[in-house]
Amino acid sequence: MFRLAVRNITTHRLRLLMTVLTVVLGVAFMAATLVFNATVSKGYQDRATRDNAGVDVAVRATGQAQQNGQPSGLTDTVLAGIRALPGVASARGQVSGDTYVLNRSGDVVGDDSHGANSALGADGTDPDHSFADGRAPQQPGEIALDTHTAAKAGYRVGDTVRVVVDGPVMTERLVGVFTTDPAATAGATYTLFDTPTAQRMFDSPGQYTRIVVKATAGTSDQQLLNEIKPLLGGNSEAVTAAKLISDEKAADASSISTLSNIFLAFALVSLFVGIFLIANTFTMLVAQRTRELALVRAIGATRRQVTRAVQLEALIVGLVSSTSGLALGVLMAGGLHTVLNEVMDAGLPGTDTVVSPGTAAGCLAVGTAVTVLAAWLPGRRASKIPPIAAMNSANATPAQASLRLRNTVGFVITAIGVGLGARGMAIGDAPGGYCIGAGAGLLITALVVLTPLLSGPLLGLLDKPFTRWFGIDGKLATENARRNPRRTASTTAALILGLTLVTAVTVIGTSISSVLAMKTTGSLTADFTVSTINDRPLDSSVTATVASVPGVTAASPIRTGAVESVGDVTGYTVTAVDPAQISQLLTLHYTAGSAAHLNSGLLLTESAAERGHLHAGDSVLVTFADGKQESLVVSGIIEANPLLSHYLMSLQTLAPHMAAQRDDTILVKAATGHARDVQERVKTALHNPLIKLQDHRALQKEVAGGVALLLNMVYGLLGMALIISVLSVVNTMAMSVFERTQEIGMLRAIGMRREGIKRMIRLESIVISLFGSVLGIGVGTFTAWAMGTQFTNSKLLSGYTTQIPWERILLFLVASAAVGAMAAVWPARRAAALNTLHAIKTQ
Repeated sequence: MFRLAVRNITTHRLRLLMTVLTVVLGVAFMAATLVFNATVSKGYQDRATRDNAGVDVAVRATGQAQQNGQPSGLTDTVLAGIRALPGVASARGQVSGDTYVLNRSGDVVGDDSHGANSALGADGTDPDHSFADGRAPQQPGEIALDTHTAAKAGYRVGDTVRVVVDGPVMTERLVGVFTTDPAATAGATYTLFDTPTAQRMFDSPGQYTRIVVKATAGTSDQQLLNEIKPLLGGNSEAVTAAKLISDEKAADASSISTLSNIFLAFALVSLFVGIFLIANTFTMLVAQRTRELALVRAIGATRRQVTRAVQLEALIVGLVSSTSGLALGVLMAGGLHTVLNEVMDAGLPGTDTVVSPGTAAGCLAVGTAVTVLAAWLPGRRASKIPPIAAMNSANATPAQASLRLRNTVGFVITAIGVGLGARGMAIGDAPGGYCIGAGAGLLITALVVLTPLLSGPLLGLLDKPFTRWFGIDGKLATENARRNPRRTASTTAALILGLTLVTAVTVIGTSISSVLAMKTTGSLTADFTVSTINDRPLDSSVTATVASVPGVTAASPIRTGAVESVGDVTGYTVTAVDPAQISQLLTLHYTAGSAAHLNSGLLLTESAAERGHLHAGDSVLVTFADGKQESLVVSGIIEANPLLSHYLMSLQTLAPHMAAQRDDTILVKAATGHARDVQERVKTALHNPLIKLQDHRALQKEVAGGVALLLNMVYGLLGMALIISVLSVVNTMAMSVFERTQEIGMLRAIGMRREGIKRMIRLESIVISLFGSVLGIGVGTFTAWAMGTQFTNSKLLSGYTTQIPWERILLFLVASAAVGAMAAVWPARRAAALNTLHAIKTQ
């Protein structure tokens, strides 16, 4: 049976080509994701190890202190105390933050920009950096750059360099250029300052970000850790080098984990979609080998042996395809790493490609399992072919079993799906969303099951228009599409699934974009906002600069801070504004109370008031991040606003509890009729390439752009599933041409021209594609509407209404027709090239 399976594969290799491509693409997508994730994780591990070479223990701010923006407490006094410990060989204080270097044209050099102090040792040298030219900065006004940044911007030692942290542009003198590991930097920029300057810009003056400690000979990391701990305050902690490297690697890797999980999910979707194509291929192969399989039964093979032979074919095809997919995936992972770094400046660390045994085994197992699973049902059908069938035609298609059981199962699944969806819409909140999602999944499954039943009446609707438009070619195309409902169903299943997801995401994304754009600018009475292109906070001095510009009538920062608790509610952020200015810049919709006492009080959103069981006029105890407490009066209850958090207070209330005063956004109101002129004056006054000024239209465009980016990413990831859909149509049309060889020969014999044969095949493919796209778009739109009912209960998305982007829906239909036409190119050429006499003689 093994030799029979191998012979069948080699004999029918062209018919299995689409199956092979499907598995190769799905496994490649999966392998690329896993290899990319492993490679980047290894790169982060190597970078963390290099960055912490020579460190035995590190002292840093606690996670809570970092989250709340509190000072680390790592002062020169603590540093001196650590240096005095008997187990300490050396200890250096380090300060770090974001610093952007401008080139001579005033543009930012790179996107991933780092700044730090030059932590000098006892001998006055910097052991962390090797200088290719010049020296380390030693006083204010001096900086050093890495060699890559200096060369890219065209700077040499002695030049003046403009840099930006979070305030005005600073002009510094370049006193040194240091080397970096190309694998570690990956295009990032590095800037060094003297320690007091770095502390002033990145932390509170006199504070270090961390202190790195090296132990004396004979002192273990744990012993050193125990010596240091008694010197530390509540906002700092000591960790070993192993713990430090592990934490840094995890923090870096988390930045790509979500993206990797999304890639992996869509890879699995592609493989799932491929099941339909593989099952369709083996079903048609079994149908076309009826006589051959019957002869095998006639010479003594049992049903189980026939089933095993088909499964063995699938196993061999799956292994070969999965191996090829794994190899392609490794190449794709390397390409993805290069594209993200070279094109998008992602700053991913460089390292050798990592292909673990687990990744290889997993990809081979999944690809092979999918192929074998998809071929299981066709294998069972093959075993039921009786030996007497050996007397029949080789290409005779066996009679199709009744669809009664299949339709019954489909209707039962539909009823369960509709019931779950209705239940979810009734209960709302997160559980309701889960019910709707499960119901949508069941409806998609039911649709695939019921497609043979739906194909007759729905494809019948195309009969008259296609006959009218394309004559006998159109008539034959629709009839051929209706001839085998099961095959049509399995062919369109991939297209249905892909377009259901695409349509649902498109409708939901368009609707959310509309409501967010309305909410973002609907309550904004300011003429424009001031923020940074990298979403980093602004120095508090920027607000004063903006307010001093002629023509600015009101300006208020939006400042975010952390609180430990508001009453019984813990772990929330608060927003602070200028109470004297905010009413001119932002319209707040009150459901109770007012802003009359905001100077010393608090405004809450409806959901926050509900969580804390608070009402206007109540007093609530607020515990700030620094541990201090104040009793504030709830001045009013407001509707949720996308520009604000759930808790709103005055700047003067929050400021004493923040170590560094940083603003997220500044709202600006200009003199009537002079908004554009004032915006230009503010831009000139700030003279900072990191600053962006946005009016209402720009803010709406940014919101829409964020949703569009998400949609484009989904389209790109679902592209693999859609490619498999195209292969499914190609595969079906090719098999259909083979089955109908004699029929095509008869059509040629009675006068149909080759071009007519081509057009008939193309139209049949288009009909099948349009049928699948209509079903997918319909279910996707319904799913989006059902999910949208949950958004209407959200305070942030209140006013949400389902908006159908008809122009995109039309584009999907046109694209589906184009896919059908392209998928039929090869099968149509093959059909037209058949020799008429040979085709008629085919049995």
